[in-house]
Amino acid sequence: MTRLVVILAACLIAAIPSLALAQDKVFRAWFEAPQTVMAGETVQVWMWAIYEIDSVPETVGNMDAAVGSIEVSGDLAAFTSISQLRNGLALILDRGTPDGPWLRDFMTVQPHGPGINIDERNPIPMLMFEIETTPQTTGLLHVDLRPFTNESIPYLSWFYLDGPDHWTSTTDPDVSLITTTATIRIIPAPASAAMLAFGSLGFTRRRR
Repeated sequence: MTRLVVILAACLIAAIPSLALAQDKVFRAWFEAPQTVMAGETVQVWMWAIYEIDSVPETVGNMDAAVGSIEVSGDLAAFTSISQLRNGLALILDRGTPDGPWLRDFMTVQPHGPGINIDERNPIPMLMFEIETTPQTTGLLHVDLRPFTNESIPYLSWFYLDGPDHWTSTTDPDVSLITTTATIRIIPAPASAAMLAFGSLGFTRRRR
């Protein structure tokens, strides 16, 4: 019995370092946009991201890249178009291709090199695009981060200047990605609302 206890204790001691090294690595991405816009307006949508280790924002290194697509869903009658990337990290290698309610295959990076000003914020605004809404049409539009064509997951990466492994990304088996949908409510423009009210008043008078 004593020998069994000693063996179990030895196994536990050997396992403790590996347990201590296990880390919860998570990329989180979300969109910031007005919650409510008037029909016919064009709205800017920013995508932000953060990289965390054990629920704490990483402070060593910097966000390196964002590669993926954007999907707009919901009441698409209220949707007119989506733009290419208007803003991004230091270099925008591909502004993406608008395709109906999709912005397909954008790519923005900030590599270390001559003339590149590295933004070390974490969280950080990664990219911005615009959505044009349809005049006199209301509804809810949802905005989601999607993968690059033929990929299974959107690609976000973090860069360490020093160390054997310079990059950590959402494609690593020990890394998670959590994305949050943005919802934009499209409401009648003031003129449209006034016309609706006037029409309703006229209808009421006719009934009388």
